[in-house]
Amino acid sequence: MGFQSLDIGIEPPDPHTIDGTGNLNPNNGEPGHTYDVLRGPDGKPGDSFSYGPITRIGKPNIGDFLGGKIKGTPSFGVGGPHTTFTFPVDPSKFDQARKAFANAKANPGAYTPGHQCTSTAMDLAKKVTGLNLPSGASPVGIPGFYTKTLPNPYGLLNQLKNAGYKGVDHAE
Repeated sequence: MGFQSLDIGIEPPDPHTIDGTGNLNPNNGEPGHTYDVLRGPDGKPGDSFSYGPITRIGKPNIGDFLGGKIKGTPSFGVGGPHTTFTFPVDPSKFDQARKAFANAKANPGAYTPGHQCTSTAMDLAKKVTGLNLPSGASPVGIPGFYTKTLPNPYGLLNQLKNAGYKGVDHAE
């Protein structure tokens, strides 16, 4: 058997979404994205999980987002520059990992502040690898609505790098 692995991919947020205090404000632009890819012994991408909302979230539907009324999809589009971090998957648990991906895809749930791309990707990554990985939680603020500490791509990218994990940058 070869090396099975899990890639955690992170599309960083637009720079202007980060305010002067380091908070991520998704209303100021693209907030980034986090996704997972499971690789088999041949090293080729296999199962993927890229969770996102079925509709763009903005001022007109922010109440639906906060209230859990927006459906999520496990096939959210990925595009643009991103960084991947690769983690080993125990070969004896690879079939369980594939089942975990299938279950996550079959039951995506509503897209909410606490159940979004980074939180679901990291829950799945921890389940598949058994590693104690960072959550990606850092301040997220939408002026006039809320400021909370939540998993997000900006927080996760910083936490993984600060923990010494080496990522590979990709242009697209």
